[in-house]
Amino acid sequence: MTDGVSSLQNQENLIRTIADNVTVGLFLMDQKSRCVFMNVAAESMTGYSMDELKGQTLHDVIHFKRPDGSLFPSSECPLDKSLIDMVRVKDYETSYIRKNGSFFPVSVSSSPVMDRGLSMGMVLEIRDLTERRASEARAQWQRYHDQLTGLPNRSHFTERLVELCTISQGKKFSVLIIDLDRFKLINESLGHQAGDRLIQEVADRLVPCLGDTDILARMGGDEYGIILSVMDGGDEIDRVCTRIRDCLKDVFRFDGTEMYINASIGVAVYPNDGADASALFKNAESALYRAKEAGRNNFQHYESSMNATTFQKLAMENTLRRAVENKEFLVYYQPQIDVRDGRIIQVEALVRWMHPQLGLTMPSEFVGIAEVNGLIHPIGEWVLRQACLDVGSWDSAGHRVRLAVNLSARQLKQKHIVRSIRKGLSDTGFDPSRLELEITESVLIDDSDSVYNTLVQLKKNGIRFAIDDFNTRYSSLNYLKHFPVDALKLDKSFMSGIPGKEKDSAIVNAIINLSRSLGLSVVAEGIERPEQLKFLKERNCDMAQGYMFSPPVPADQLLKLLNLNSAWN
Repeated sequence: MTDGVSSLQNQENLIRTIADNVTVGLFLMDQKSRCVFMNVAAESMTGYSMDELKGQTLHDVIHFKRPDGSLFPSSECPLDKSLIDMVRVKDYETSYIRKNGSFFPVSVSSSPVMDRGLSMGMVLEIRDLTERRASEARAQWQRYHDQLTGLPNRSHFTERLVELCTISQGKKFSVLIIDLDRFKLINESLGHQAGDRLIQEVADRLVPCLGDTDILARMGGDEYGIILSVMDGGDEIDRVCTRIRDCLKDVFRFDGTEMYINASIGVAVYPNDGADASALFKNAESALYRAKEAGRNNFQHYESSMNATTFQKLAMENTLRRAVENKEFLVYYQPQIDVRDGRIIQVEALVRWMHPQLGLTMPSEFVGIAEVNGLIHPIGEWVLRQACLDVGSWDSAGHRVRLAVNLSARQLKQKHIVRSIRKGLSDTGFDPSRLELEITESVLIDDSDSVYNTLVQLKKNGIRFAIDDFNTRYSSLNYLKHFPVDALKLDKSFMSGIPGKEKDSAIVNAIINLSRSLGLSVVAEGIERPEQLKFLKERNCDMAQGYMFSPPVPADQLLKLLNLNSAWN
């Protein structure tokens, strides 16, 4: 008999040991929901010892919470019903109250204890969900917030915008899309760490510009979104936009480096500029693009005409992509003559697009779009190759002329531009010393170190460089001392007043003299009248081009001009 009692005690101790070594909280309840046993994990979770809870119902001490936060009356508790109805409850989520008065989230499962078909009580398993809920909260925060700035992200912004369009019932609010001007240049020159710090600092400066009910979000990259939830009218929007621009005026300082940044802002107003979130956002972005086109560092309100312009550009871009694949481009040539004897000594290559619907299309209609979407690179490579082949083919007819090709800022900053140009010359067998690349003054001013290195590498192959549309900005004169430039092309705006306008004549005369002292040749553009040519000849200008000699023409017509020019000379 003693052995039997001892065996039972051993079994009970074993069960207790097992129960105390699991992380799940365990309660054993009798038929009246009174606590008979609880393990160590249950004591740790609740803060109560078994002696404190033994003989009491959990409703008397721990309580349960409904999902809405209110307490369950004992008669309505699902766990108590499981005891009465003798059914199992699986993973019921509720909250318990600890001894110190704090609630903690739990998942509870209950199983009836049966003996010969009769309910003897119930076993409760409780799992503390505190860490899981905290992890879920972190995941939820990360889903709707930007990691770098802590601001709401694009998803949060979009959901809030959809919600406002649903509940506003015609009440006005506005959407602002902000994009930092030339942020890419900062990233490339100072590194992404400086760029990230700038993004954070801009966010910190923007917050005080807004009201408590407004929403500021980082949309991604260097773009921010704002919802102005309370608005009296357009003047208030303008005041907010002005505050945003003003808050960015002061210098940003990072690790001894000073940076200045501006912003372009697009504005759309609900419901005038869009009845749903998608339309509002799209129209605010259209206004942003207009702000950038207007010179950046300004704000623009959406106008219905913007969509038509955007649609036209999109259609042009799609057609332009096909044009690259279908080789729809042409090269036209405009002769450059020696002012002293009228001989054609160089031709400028100019791209044209034979648009399938619009016909012959000028560069002003598509080059800007090509630069934005990166198509300028394959177009530029094709123009150089085709021009080298055309000019090389005229050699057999006895016309050995030099070639001038325009190189845009975007092309010049392309990573592999040196290799691309060298390959184009090698593949066509064109002599590099007969090639002159025309670049604009702004290229020399922006990112000058990178540009200098590129020009020096190409100069080693014998390639010449000319500054196109040269004017008299002081910064340009300074750069002439440092860059390997061979020629200046006088802006045709100066030539229109020659020789009648004294100031224009004085400027042209000064540039020619300056070029002489620096060892540079001069090409005058826009020559249309004999008296202009006479003026240039008297001042020993080197070359001239313009409609007086010929407009840009296809390769076969330029060959005819070369034949005639040879006959005259």
